[in-house]
Amino acid sequence: MSWKFTSARCLAATQTGFLLLWALLFPSLSLFAAQELPPSATLKKSVNLIQVPVVVRDSRGHTVTNLKSNDFAVYDNGQLQPITQFRYLAQGSGSRDLGNPAQTEVGPPNGSEIQHSASPAALPELLETHLLIVIPQLQWTSRSYALRALAKALQHHLFDNESVSIVDNSSLILPFTRDAGSLQQAITELQKLNMSPCHAGPWIAAAEERLLQMRSMPGRKFLLIFSDGVPDPQCVSGISYVGNSPWRLMASALDSNVAIYPVDPRGVVPVIPGGDASTDLSSGGGLRELTSAINENLSQELTLLGMQRSNLLQVAAQTGGRAPAGNDLEHAFRDMREDSSYYELAYYLPDLQADGAYHHLRVTLRRSDLQVLAKAGYFAPIPFAGMSRGAKRDWLYRAVLANQPLGEIELSSRSSAFLNPPSPDITIHFAVHASWWVPQEHAGDRRWTMLVGVVQDEHGTVIDHLDTTNFWHADDQPEEESGYIRQDATYNVLLRLKPGRYALKLAIADLYAAIAGSHVTFFQVPEQALHLPQASSLVLSDKWLQVQSTGESGETAENPAGMVNSIGIDRSPDPLRVADRRLRPSVNRIFAGDAQLSIFVRFYPEQNDHFPQGWRISAILRDSAGKVLANNSVADSSISTPGVPGIPVFYSFDLSQFPMRDGRYSAELEFARPDRKQPLQVRASFIVHTVENPH
Repeated sequence: MSWKFTSARCLAATQTGFLLLWALLFPSLSLFAAQELPPSATLKKSVNLIQVPVVVRDSRGHTVTNLKSNDFAVYDNGQLQPITQFRYLAQGSGSRDLGNPAQTEVGPPNGSEIQHSASPAALPELLETHLLIVIPQLQWTSRSYALRALAKALQHHLFDNESVSIVDNSSLILPFTRDAGSLQQAITELQKLNMSPCHAGPWIAAAEERLLQMRSMPGRKFLLIFSDGVPDPQCVSGISYVGNSPWRLMASALDSNVAIYPVDPRGVVPVIPGGDASTDLSSGGGLRELTSAINENLSQELTLLGMQRSNLLQVAAQTGGRAPAGNDLEHAFRDMREDSSYYELAYYLPDLQADGAYHHLRVTLRRSDLQVLAKAGYFAPIPFAGMSRGAKRDWLYRAVLANQPLGEIELSSRSSAFLNPPSPDITIHFAVHASWWVPQEHAGDRRWTMLVGVVQDEHGTVIDHLDTTNFWHADDQPEEESGYIRQDATYNVLLRLKPGRYALKLAIADLYAAIAGSHVTFFQVPEQALHLPQASSLVLSDKWLQVQSTGESGETAENPAGMVNSIGIDRSPDPLRVADRRLRPSVNRIFAGDAQLSIFVRFYPEQNDHFPQGWRISAILRDSAGKVLANNSVADSSISTPGVPGIPVFYSFDLSQFPMRDGRYSAELEFARPDRKQPLQVRASFIVHTVENPH
């Protein structure tokens, strides 16, 4: 059975995982408009000074330095703003207060005395430049290329006269320094590390702290982040992946006036016309068919590379940075050196609400022959930590409905579909995993999280919503790296929907650390086939849980992994429950080499079928080449669950009994009967990885 769920398609998820974040910044591009909810809330208005660094070039790319404030126009959400502070900052030569044509400044709307810019003599003689280098979760070769490029840049003195900090996925963090010896030692140590591309270290939390530190730093500020655009094929299986996306740091970069310069460490990526070793061209046919297959593969590779390049260009443009082509860092540093001299425009926005909303910025010039480089917007400040619990819930709802991206907590999901014959409705289970890192001094063995979510149909109508607050003591040993503690939470969201297109929008907040993350999944509920027998999606897991009470809206003292949040047209019983146990699905489908791998489906026989009589059920395990490692008979699994259609069928493989190496495998259940020509097969792929075992 082939289910058409967007979240289950690896290629689409890999591509849209990045591009969705771009679309989320612009609600007009979203497929689903925000409607209804949440309850209204009154927020106090405040006066805010908005600063906008602007680089201006002529048609030849040369920096323009002789402009005045009346040459510029700044629009905030389409509204023209009076420029109240204006100066030009030149690299190595300090700042020049250029003033207004009338030698006056427009002050805050409260009528207080205006603070004029300092005179040139009071300004620092040298303009400081600060650079944060981030090496996130990369493929093996990409990481090697990135570190090699940094070593070459250091050898060529590209870091001279700059304050540099390095954040690496291995948890090696170098504070801001101008000492070349410290930089050399850090890069040498990083090159010695054999980092797995499947390891997700605390690079986001560490980079967020460095960006917060940069907020108070004067001068020009840059973020150089390496991003190869795609996950390592041995690390994920059919889920959205943003493990090295620069979008994850965009909100903090905008808040600190840091321009992002993303670099693809792969350089010029070769496109193989016929594909690589994984491309199947053995379907038969003549030269025409083979040529068609090669052209299709070439088109797909070019499209993917174009989207990856577009992703880097977009995030750079959002922050006023640039995305140099290739992995030669001399291009990136030349761009940053040119962009280190800039105009600083500032204006007061008296009606700026502290709601965290995104504000679009547009900077124009009177002269049409000049080019402007400036950030495209910013996020309004939000005092999330100081809010009441109810205010936090309302704010999360607003963020979800406004498609506002929240990136401090990483969320991923995997869906499974279950039938409800003869009803046309389909029950969909979403396993949602949240992962984040917090500084060790703020961490504990107690979790306190809040989940809000909405389901929208293709017209944007909110069908239903959920909110739940959970506090519980973690029963596992926390993972610690370089002063950061890993936090995890798993949720089960159950929907029962009629055929159609939908969006599930979720936000999860850590109420102790006052951080949040959001996730959007677009999916299609297909029409049920009329014929039986059929089977549900195949669910993979290495853990069974004792059944807990069903989670309802409100606060519960339960680990959300053992609870089920039902939303949608109807409250559905849990299809993953068998007797007093329920299966906990693996979101990433990554398992240790000694895991007890459980595979699970619900089987829907014909009305008069006395299943399992006359049926032969087999559990099959295959390697990446399709070789059968095990083909075992499944015993009678006719245990029924009251109120849940279908018969649960499951089997467990002890992976330690097989010669399992790190790599991709597949598991399947096969249902055969003598009077059927073709057996019914349901399969799913998974990854064996012996270093770590994410949920």
